[in-house]
Amino acid sequence: MSSTDFGTSPPSLPWALTSDNNNDNHCLAKRKTRGILNKLTPESLHQHSTELLSSGVQLIPDYFTDLLFEKHAKFAHLHAQLCSQILFMCNEDFREAFQSSLERQLDHIFLVRHCHFTRYGINVSLTPDEHEEQCSLLTKLRNSVALICELFEVGIFSVEIILKKLNDLSTLKDKTDNEISMDLEIIAALLNAVSSKNNIKLNSLIVKFCGQIIDDLKALTRPGFEYDMS
Repeated sequence: MSSTDFGTSPPSLPWALTSDNNNDNHCLAKRKTRGILNKLTPESLHQHSTELLSSGVQLIPDYFTDLLFEKHAKFAHLHAQLCSQILFMCNEDFREAFQSSLERQLDHIFLVRHCHFTRYGINVSLTPDEHEEQCSLLTKLRNSVALICELFEVGIFSVEIILKKLNDLSTLKDKTDNEISMDLEIIAALLNAVSSKNNIKLNSLIVKFCGQIIDDLKALTRPGFEYDMS
């Protein structure tokens, strides 16, 4: 799909999964949840985990994950620890809903990434507003990848989920230079997280995967495209 497929005024790209809900209980739970996340510190982790479960967060798993993925990368480790504690303390129904919401958010993040690069095509001159939107989306993507890696570290995202996402990203053909550079940045972050498990079978898959990426990079002959493969 080229940038012209979206018309002269492309639609904004939705980042959040949550739909509007005017139910009073949901609105109250959303306000409490946002307030608790804004006050969260390493020292208050257990206290605020308990407060979240009593605030009605069980009613709003999608909204809760939206909030987590809105935050800056510097909070990723803390929020992953929060998720781990909540999943340990919550009931099975919320655990399943929360896990499903996280996985949908993961898919949604990469859909937004794909739409963004497809939308502008190759060598498209951006207006100042479009450039600002691009920078904002790329920042959100980097923040999200940081959280994904931390959620993997605490065992919320499985190796299989991360490897599937790596496979989705691994084909570099028919991509713009910017898209390739961004995908390689994401791949490096995900590989770094997965390699920390120090599993022999997993490490062999990583070596094979990296070999495929390097072969694809060597096959790229577009003038002016360079990427440090070290």
